[in-house]
Amino acid sequence: ASSLVDLFAQRCTIRTNWFIAEGGVRPLDRTNQLTCDRLEAREGPPSAPETTASATGHVIVSRAGSSIVAERADYAETAGALVFTGDPRWRIEQNTGGAERLTVRTRAGEVLAENNVHVTVPLGPGTGSFLNFFPGDAATNGGPTVIEVAAHSFLAATNGRLVTFSGDVRTRKAPPAGCEPAGEPRLQSDELELRFSTNSPPRVERLEARQNVLYEQGTPGETNRAAIYRRMTM
Repeated sequence: ASSLVDLFAQRCTIRTNWFIAEGGVRPLDRTNQLTCDRLEAREGPPSAPETTASATGHVIVSRAGSSIVAERADYAETAGALVFTGDPRWRIEQNTGGAERLTVRTRAGEVLAENNVHVTVPLGPGTGSFLNFFPGDAATNGGPTVIEVAAHSFLAATNGRLVTFSGDVRTRKAPPAGCEPAGEPRLQSDELELRFSTNSPPRVERLEARQNVLYEQGTPGETNRAAIYRRMTM
């Protein structure tokens, strides 16, 4: 409701339609919190009134327990998009991930991650059967299960309920910390859709793999019952 924002920094240069803030930059806003090393903003002339801003160096944007960390963030008012580059990483409650480029489309209410996307998602207690398709493999201990998803890109609604991964999607059960066991359930497909619950923290309540689906479990060549290799294509 207000056009005024309090901004703290070590140095600030201001002109009619342009300013630069440097050194521990921290604008104060009622919703999003931003910190960075340098912040530059420009407003175009009346003939082309485009407002742009760039934050560089240790950029952190946080809001209500969620955060995005990157080396650079660029905003264009006309496009209604905030683009993070420089090893962007994010945490949304218990979901964490990273990519080469992350775009928050404020008007469309979408988030797009591109190139070398990797995300860790907790499924919640009793949901291990999401990646256990063969008879007798359903989860029995009721403990929490965490999956790791790697893909070329993903598109998500900013409400966080629906996430669609695309391009060489590889999903596996996350191994315990410091351990890399062979034979964990793993799923490969062209597209993977995750639908999250509305409760907090959100949990995956539906998983759907589409196109060129390949499911594997166990170690190739292994015939021992504990690690027998099984494969299914769809």
